[in-house]
Amino acid sequence: EWLPYAAEPLAYRPFPCIDLPPQPKVGMDYLNEVIERTYDVGFMGYAIHSQERMEFLDAMFKAFPSHHYVWGKFFEDAAREMARMRVVLNQSAVDSTNMRFFEAMAGGNCSLSYRSSDVEAFGDVDMLNVMLYRTLDEAVDKVKFVLANPAAREAIGVGGREFILSGHTYVHRAYRLLDLPLPAAIEVRKIAMTWPGGDRNLPMPVQGL
Repeated sequence: EWLPYAAEPLAYRPFPCIDLPPQPKVGMDYLNEVIERTYDVGFMGYAIHSQERMEFLDAMFKAFPSHHYVWGKFFEDAAREMARMRVVLNQSAVDSTNMRFFEAMAGGNCSLSYRSSDVEAFGDVDMLNVMLYRTLDEAVDKVKFVLANPAAREAIGVGGREFILSGHTYVHRAYRLLDLPLPAAIEVRKIAMTWPGGDRNLPMPVQGL
């Protein structure tokens, strides 16, 4: 059975984050941090190892001069960088959905990812939860569309966050890996979105162990 990557929705989250339950460990001020989207497009990650990725980013950055490139950031620091981008670019070095495919959506970002051969397993997600492309022209056209249509861009970002919370957190993956039945949807969301250890009454990441 194929078990794809997922995302951790506490670290990879919107800024501010209004969909988390109360967090005794960190407090709501921590979650109210606001980051403005100041770049049209951006890429968070390493690129020099892949000629194809370098060529893709070079073309996209030339098409969209308001761009942001950063690497060497992880977890919340990476999420903060992506929160500065109106469109988060993702180019997988292999024909597969990579970790950034999920992490960008978890942050409530409007993201653009390559239409890899496995993405169809997630159903009809294109332009609802994420933008998918096969060619450079398609990538440029879709980015131009959402930059000119902020409501559509916002809707894709909201849809991406919901996609992750509804079935693609690492809590979901842990239950599947251990062959345990998932709790009710509202309960598994609570588990996935609560920092363990802040209060002795907080749930463990996987119940029943």
